[in-house]
Parts: sequence; structure tokens; C-alpha cells
Amino acid sequence: MNRLLGKQAGFPLGPTINAATKGIWAWITDHPTRPNHNLLLLDTEGLSHATDGDENRDIQIFVLSVILSSTLIYNCQGVIDESCLELLDLVSELSEHLVLRVDDEGNVINMDRIFPALHFVVRDFMLELVVDGQPCSPTTYLEHCLKIRRGFGEKTRLRNNSRDKLKSYFPNRSCFVLPRPVTEDEALKQVDEVPEDQLQPAFVDGVTQLVSTIHAQSEPKKVRGVWMNSRHLVEIARNCVLAFRQDKIPSVENAVVAVRQAECLKAVEMALQFYKIAMQDTVEELPLQEDELKRRHRHNFDNCAERTFAEYAIFDDDGEFYNRMKADIEKEYTMICKNNESEALRLCREMLDVLFTSIVQKKIDEDEYSYSDGHLEYIQDLQKVFVLYDEYPKKGPAYCARQVREDFENEKQTQTQLIHQTAGAVAKKEQEIETHRVLIELEKQQNADAQQALEERLDRLQIDHEENLRRLEQEKGEMREQYEERIRRVNSEKQHEIQIRDAEAQRISRELEHRMRLTQEQLDAQQRRADQSADQIRLLMQQNRNLEEGLRHANSRSRGGGGGCAIM
Repeated sequence: MNRLLGKQAGFPLGPTINAATKGIWAWITDHPTRPNHNLLLLDTEGLSHATDGDENRDIQIFVLSVILSSTLIYNCQGVIDESCLELLDLVSELSEHLVLRVDDEGNVINMDRIFPALHFVVRDFMLELVVDGQPCSPTTYLEHCLKIRRGFGEKTRLRNNSRDKLKSYFPNRSCFVLPRPVTEDEALKQVDEVPEDQLQPAFVDGVTQLVSTIHAQSEPKKVRGVWMNSRHLVEIARNCVLAFRQDKIPSVENAVVAVRQAECLKAVEMALQFYKIAMQDTVEELPLQEDELKRRHRHNFDNCAERTFAEYAIFDDDGEFYNRMKADIEKEYTMICKNNESEALRLCREMLDVLFTSIVQKKIDEDEYSYSDGHLEYIQDLQKVFVLYDEYPKKGPAYCARQVREDFENEKQTQTQLIHQTAGAVAKKEQEIETHRVLIELEKQQNADAQQALEERLDRLQIDHEENLRRLEQEKGEMREQYEERIRRVNSEKQHEIQIRDAEAQRISRELEHRMRLTQEQLDAQQRRADQSADQIRLLMQQNRNLEEGLRHANSRSRGGGGGCAIM
């Protein structure tokens, strides 16, 4: 055992009749030839030790050794005879102390998948290896000793039955023979302290061959073809010891079930844990599209959960724990889907609220929809909100985005109707204002036409007045010329006539002055009428300004209050 550890000393060697090893001692180290493997050595006390009075102790130690080991090394001394085949008695009683798997006919099933390889080590071997006069190997010597004997006696039957069971339980077996390590009896008592160069070369060679064979051929412990790790072995040992303490017979099947239960539950737990870790980044990215979330779920299930489960689970032939693992992960995935849905609903609603506030609510607050076509602009802006909302790609599941949009549209339906009603009221008020404006414009146009006609009449009067003045001046000049001509003719005729003419001229002059005075009065009257017309024009212009002021006031009232209607 110490040489298997690669040490000169380790497990104690007893120099007295008292056993140095009590129960089972364990030592674990790195496997010398197999990377990433450990070598676990179990050193048990000798069978049927004379000083202990526990009849079950040997069988319990043997049962634990069989169940836990992949290689069982059995020491005997001198030769393989009946005295050293105490193991056969244990094997014959094994079915009474260990419940094995058997078929319908009572035959043990697949013992090579449970029992270890058996190596007999015959210490202090001093004989020649010869069987039937022929040299043989130590293993051939072992098989010769286990050979069935002919006979019908009870003793022969029991002997053959024990050997049949040993060969059945341990199909993989071999034998090594070792001479005494030293010749002196005193040195033998402290053999672990004797330097190697002082040991017999044949012993050193035999031990070296034994260690090399064990290291090379010993496989990891397998049960039903599955390699056992430290957790598995602990669970098997716990199950057996518990059976011993309860005075029950250990069951290989129960041990397998216990290992299966512990490891598969661990596998389910670890698979779920690794799945959660793998999905953590996905959870932080929620919401996601259904297909993307499903893809990530399947990827993490296949590459994390299933692989982790396969690494830990054993003996899950019926898929019970695999299905439990799938159910747990499906439950976790369902919760993630619900979180994805709730996050999508929250994000979509928040997105619509932000878009609506920035595009529509701002105009509502500033009363920009309070005109006749305001509801059309409102609808256009609302559609702009939905277009931007639909273009955003990371909204989560499509049905969540549709649901939030439908709910939002239903919520804004009342507001849309209110804006439409307000726009109708504003349109009606604007129609009234427009009618009033048209009437004012018509009246203004009529006043302008009247003013233009009056100005044209004044222009004509002015022209007529100037024409009359020119005509009167012309007539006056002509009359003066006629008068002077007549004077000149009369002066040549009669002085009396001159006087008469002078009197007549004075009369005519007075008449002309009177006519000129009348004409001047007419011109003055026309001037006064022109001034009156100018006053009337100024009055009409003042009225037009008043009408324009009233129209501007009416327009201001329409823009400011919408005829008393307001959008909240």
C-alpha cells in the first residue's frame, strides 16, 4: 500500500500480534499515471482477527471494500490453501449480507459492473510455481487452487460452491507472489524502515511489478458502467454504514438508488443554477422578441443545462430526473417569459407616453389644435407617434406591442372626439366671423365706391367751375372789346350818344359786376358744398377704420378663446 502511494512509509506496519490497522484507513493522492485522477487507497484490518469478538465485523469490512473499490488486493501468506482462503467463506456468505441484483432465476446480474478486480498477493512465497509438473504463472496457480474438485460429499459441495461464487463475483482476478523482503526475522519486524537496497531483489522486483500492474490496470470505480467520483463513493459508504447501524443488510441496489437520488438531485440543482447564470445576460436585456428569447433559452438549455446535468447525473435511465430538470427549467423559462412580457408592456407604454408627450401633448398644452382643421393635424401627429413607435425594433414580443398600441388608441379615442368637437365649434365660429367680415368688406367697398363717386363729382364740379370762370372771363373780354369798339364808333358820331353810351356802359358795367358777383356767390356755394363732401368723405373713412378695428377684434376673440371652447 505504501509503495502504491509512492512512499517508503505511510500506512503503519504492526510488528506485534496486534493488528496495526483497525477498521478501514484511507489515503488519497494524485494518480501517478493518470492525469486528473485521484488514487484512493483503503487499508482494512485483517479478516477474522482473533482479538475482536464481533462476528459481523469481517463481513461489514468486506462489504464496504467490495462496494467502494475498483481493485481488491487480498493478502495471504505462504501458499494458497484452505487456511488462507478465509475470503471464500465471506464470499459464500455474501448473498446473506449484501443484497445484489438477480434475475428471475436467482442468478446474480452483471457482477463485473459492481465488484472490483481481485488480486491475490501471496507473501513470503518460497515454493516453485509448478502445476502438474509444468511451470506456471501466479495467476494460473490461483486458478488451480480455485479449481472444482470431484466428489459428492457435503464438504466437497460446500468447497466447490464457495469457489464458484468467488469466480462468479470476481471474474477479473489475478495473483502475485512475493518472497520475504528480508531474511532476518528482526529486520522483518521493522521492514518499513529497511532501505530498499537492503531488501531482497526478488521482493523489490515483485513489488515493483505489482505496483506497475495495479497503476496501469486499475480502472476508476464503476457501477453499472458509470465511473464513481468522490461524492458517489461517500453516498455509497453512507448508505452501507446506515444499513449496518440499523442492523439491516446493505443493498447494492439501494446504494445505487441513493447515489442516483443524491447525484441526480444535485444535477437538477446545478443544471438549473447554470441555466440561470447563462440566462442572466438575457434577463438584463429584456424585453426581447419571442423567437430570440426562445433561441437563447434553447441554446442555454442545450449547452449549459443539459451538459451540466449529464456531468452530474447518473443512473437516470428512465429519465425521471432529466424530466424534472426540464420541468424546473421550463418553470424558470416561463417566469422569464412573464418578465419579458411585463417588461415589454412597460417599455412600450413608456415609449408611447414619451412620444405622445413630445409630439402631441405639447401642442395640446399650447392650444395649437384649436382651429377648424385642428383635429386633422391632431390625427396626423398621432399617426406620427405610431409610426415612430412601430419603427423602434426592441419592443419585445409583437403581441405585447400590438396590445399596448390598441390600449393606447382606445385611451386617446375620447380625446380625439373632444378635439374633433372643438374643431367643429371653432369652424362654426370662424364661419360666423367670416360672414361678418364679408359683410364689413362689402359695406367698406360700398363706402369706397360712394367716396369715389363723390370725389369724381367734386372733380367734375371743379372742372365746371373753372370752365365757367374761363367762359365768363372770355365773355367779359369780348364785351369789353365790343364796348370799346362801339365807343370808338359812337365817339365819332355823337357826343350825346357818348354820354348815353357812357351811361349805358356804366349800366352794363354794373350789370356785369352784378353778374360776376352772382357767379362768385355760386362759386362760393359750390366750394361750401365741396367742403361738405370732403367732410362726408372723412366721416366715411373714419367709419371704415372703425369697421376694420372691429374685424381685427373679432378675429382676436376667435383665436384666443375658440368661441368659449377649450381643449384640456
